[in-house]
Amino acid sequence: MIHIAWRFRPKIDKAAEFESAYSTGGIWSELFSLSPDYRETRLLRPAGSGDAYLVIDIWQSLAAYIRFKTEFAREYERIDRACEDLTDEETMVGVFDDNA
Repeated sequence: MIHIAWRFRPKIDKAAEFESAYSTGGIWSELFSLSPDYRETRLLRPAGSGDAYLVIDIWQSLAAYIRFKTEFAREYERIDRACEDLTDEETMVGVFDDNA
C-alpha cells in the first residue's frame, strides 16, 4: 500500500466545508472510490493551536493512483477547482510505502 500525504491550511471561515470535502465519505473519497485500488482517506485535524491538516489517501500502488488520475482527469480537475476556495495552502508532503 502507498500513502499519499497532503498538508492543507483551510481558510478560517471554510474549515467545516474543508473537513466535509476531504474527510472519509467526502467528495474526494467518493471520486477515488470509483477505483478498486483505492483504500481510504484519512483526515487528521490539528491538535492544539495548529491550523494545518494532514490528508492521507491510501492506494494499492502508486501505479494505480497514477492510472486513476489519468482515467478520471476531468473529474479530478473539476473537484480540485471546486475546492480551491476552501484553502489558503495545499502542499503534497510525499508518497510513502508501508511495505518498505
